[in-house]
Amino acid sequence: NFVSSMFQIFFTDKPVVDYRSSKNADAKKFKKMFSALLKKGIFIAPS
Repeated sequence: NFVSSMFQIFFTDKPVVDYRSSKNADAKKFKKMFSALLKKGIFIAPS
């Protein structure tokens, strides 16, 4: 198994630099994007 790079998308207007700042992201927007990608067969990390 090999992972060259990983990333995460956050819906927020402020920089995400740690766990606390990541909690300010818009979870509803992420859920909507996650569901839309999943319906198209695109799998991303669910967090």
